[in-house]
Amino acid sequence: VMDSSPQVVGISAAYLPTTREIGATIADVKRLAVRVIVGGPLFNRMPDLWRHLGADGHGSDARVSLMLMRKLLRASQ
Repeated sequence: VMDSSPQVVGISAAYLPTTREIGATIADVKRLAVRVIVGGPLFNRMPDLWRHLGADGHGSDARVSLMLMRKLLRASQ
């Protein structure tokens, strides 16, 4: 039997007038004991924003995000 619950969620953002909503979304997902990786132009322009918002990591592109996700999954086993 395979567990269908996600272990990692990726969120991408290009532009947001305020980061309040994405911060709340990250907090909501993390309350479910799911790790959050963020990416997209918004986070590439503000490289430390992911830490401020409580995400588990920032992938600067799809390849980096995939490597980070694999690392997080290995760490949780």
